[in-house]
Amino acid sequence: MKKILTGVLIAATLAFSSATIAEDGHNAEKMPVEANVISQFSPEIQELLTKEMIRLQNSMMQMMPAIAAGEWDMVVTLADGMAKSHIMKQNLTREQMESLHKGLPLAFKVLDNQFHDFASMLSHVTRERHIELTTFYYYKLTETCVACHSQFAQKRFPGLGQPSNTHRPEGEGSADHHDEHQQHH
Repeated sequence: MKKILTGVLIAATLAFSSATIAEDGHNAEKMPVEANVISQFSPEIQELLTKEMIRLQNSMMQMMPAIAAGEWDMVVTLADGMAKSHIMKQNLTREQMESLHKGLPLAFKVLDNQFHDFASMLSHVTRERHIELTTFYYYKLTETCVACHSQFAQKRFPGLGQPSNTHRPEGEGSADHHDEHQQHH
């Protein structure tokens, strides 16, 4: 059990630092790419969005060692805070709210809502002590961060930009290559 948990935590950490995005039901490839979605807003809204992202990043960074140490109450507290930190639910002026509603692309809103839903689920499954699901929802949070950053914050996260046209060796990633690899082991 501990080996499985460790493996999942390592996979989640690698996913966080990887530029590869596992495709989910939203077909991220068809979503428009905007180099930095927040740059279109007033400095006040930019500051609010930046502060929220920093809070979320800090929570994600605190959560990994808390999961690995079995500090479930800490994980629940962090996940609850992330689920409730939705920018659209903060104390915004009417003008700021309208600006956000009009200015944020639908794909950004979908990913943002998905992130907060995953945080809520993470809190729930952690309260129930479903360790495998706790690590799964941490991974889903990470995957959502990477998807959003690669689409809407490429200036801030240039490593998550469009993949370069690197040459793959012939057969790499194919079923034949996989079968050949399996025969040698």
